[in-house]
Amino acid sequence: MNTNHLTDENIQDIALKNLKEEQLPMHIKECTECKASLKAYQVMMNSMNEIRPESFSFDVSELVMQRIKVAEPESSSVWVYVLASALIIFVTGVLLFFMPVLKPFFELFHSPDSMYNLFVAVTSLCVFAFLMQDVLRQYKQKEKLLLQ
Repeated sequence: MNTNHLTDENIQDIALKNLKEEQLPMHIKECTECKASLKAYQVMMNSMNEIRPESFSFDVSELVMQRIKVAEPESSSVWVYVLASALIIFVTGVLLFFMPVLKPFFELFHSPDSMYNLFVAVTSLCVFAFLMQDVLRQYKQKEKLLLQ
C-alpha cells in the first residue's frame, strides 16, 4: 500500500470534479483514508449545494445603489492655473534675482554649467509645488467628507 497520501487540496479537486468510480486516481481506489476523506468532502459539498440563498424582503441592490454617490467631476477653476503660473514666474524671478547670492550653493553640485543648477532648483521647486497641490486637494476632499 502507498503511504504517500494525497493532500486535502488534491482530494478537494477530485471531489469538485464529481468523477465516476473508474475515473478516480489509483491511490484513492486503494487507500481507505483518502477514500474516506473524498467521501467526507463529497458529502460536505453536496450539503453546501443544497443551501438555498437567503431571500430578503427588500431589494438589496437598490439600497446599495442609493448609498453609492456618483462622482461629480470637479470643476477645475481657472484661478488654480493662474496661481500656479504666477507662482512659477515668481519663483523663477526670485531665483534669477538672488543668483549671485545662491552661486556658492550651486557650486556644491560641482557643475561647470549654471543652467544645470538652475534646472535642478526649478525641478525640485516644481515637484514641491505639485506635492503641495496634491496635499491641498486631499485636504479639501477630507473636509468635504467631514462636512456632509
